[in-house]
Amino acid sequence: IDSIRDSRINSEDYEIIVVSSDAEDSEKAKWVNEQSDIDMTLISMSDRAPGTVRTKSLMYYENVGIKSSKYDWLFVVSDDMWFEPDWYEKFLTYLNDKDKVYIVACHLGNKSFGFWIPPIGTITKNGVTETMWLYDMTIIHKSIYEEIDYLDERIHWFGKGADLPLAIAFLTEETPVLCNDVKINHDIINENRQANIATTPNGDDSIYVKNKWIKWVSDNSDKNYTFVWEW
Repeated sequence: IDSIRDSRINSEDYEIIVVSSDAEDSEKAKWVNEQSDIDMTLISMSDRAPGTVRTKSLMYYENVGIKSSKYDWLFVVSDDMWFEPDWYEKFLTYLNDKDKVYIVACHLGNKSFGFWIPPIGTITKNGVTETMWLYDMTIIHKSIYEEIDYLDERIHWFGKGADLPLAIAFLTEETPVLCNDVKINHDIINENRQANIATTPNGDDSIYVKNKWIKWVSDNSDKNYTFVWEW
């Protein structure tokens, strides 16, 4: 939040929405509630035992924030990220009314690997094969979320980066724009992610997403769409 405030962007041009399962009297919730420029939604987790994980998927929380936004362009981020000061200026150089999906560069794994947007396979649509990118960080027009019926809340966490590009490719007519010089930092080193995260299966989320879109392709064989997932 501090890094957003320190970015070269007028405070009148954005809103900050925080969705959390924290307790109302937690240190984090108290701090956020003291900030006049933040709209916070606390999700009741009365059945959550101390020290346990959230009982709803991360996609559920993100959908709450997306649906409550008053703005057209949405940048969904987690609380372990921070923005480069010039990220917004860089983004404006890309913005085009015909483009509604932008992928920005971030750290995945150790910071020594630098900023990158990793490929995770290919998508063939209307006879054209294109690279499928990991949608780890994206600036997306709200109309796109509405068109794909929002994020799949059956995905707990990891699978969003693969499910979202497939949903947008197969359910909309949008083509993503890669913004390699729009950068945010993602301090995920303590999660023990490695540089090859985009080519390594990661449990049930990956299996669910892959099977979901294999079935969709089969059910919509008249469209002649395919994808090759190189995880």
